[in-house]
Amino acid sequence: MTSEIPNGLQYSTAVFQHMLHGRPLGSIAYNNILLGTTEPGFINEYDGGIESRISAGLFYWPGENPYNQASFETIEFRASPPSAAEAAASAQRTRRAVAGAYIAEAALQRVPPEMQAEWTRREAESSISPLLITSEICRELALPLGVCAVSKVDNRGLDKRTLHMWYPASVHPKPALAKLQQAVLDANAQETL
Repeated sequence: MTSEIPNGLQYSTAVFQHMLHGRPLGSIAYNNILLGTTEPGFINEYDGGIESRISAGLFYWPGENPYNQASFETIEFRASPPSAAEAAASAQRTRRAVAGAYIAEAALQRVPPEMQAEWTRREAESSISPLLITSEICRELALPLGVCAVSKVDNRGLDKRTLHMWYPASVHPKPALAKLQQAVLDANAQETL
């Protein structure tokens, strides 16, 4: 595994493993949703027959990863470290996929109705955005607000990928995705200055 910012790699990986296994982190439980993207080479529709393995992750921390003081990072999940050029190309491809990501209505329809009702209830009951509240909790607990993972399709003989987002279950995924996309744009803008 490699990271643009290696010091936080073990912490980020441990956090992501908890998300993958559906374990809450502190008071935050995470869900995942399939994203579509305008980036070529991605499967944008749900297919239960796809077998894939995660190859890269993009993390957005509302505060920062406590081990590297970064609020944004991409990680390569590979058995052997990629070259610097491969890692940079993969990080850029992951960023482009997230920047062009969207949540299809079909993906939202697979979310349990009781969870959708909870999002609506939270929005209606508070004058403060549930995303803002959750972002502050994530900041205090040193947890990511979201992680987008690129997976390579292993079966079917396709050279395709899928894109999933893990986000706090207490918030609707669309504003969480918008925050991740803004983080990508901000990181790209800072790197071009």
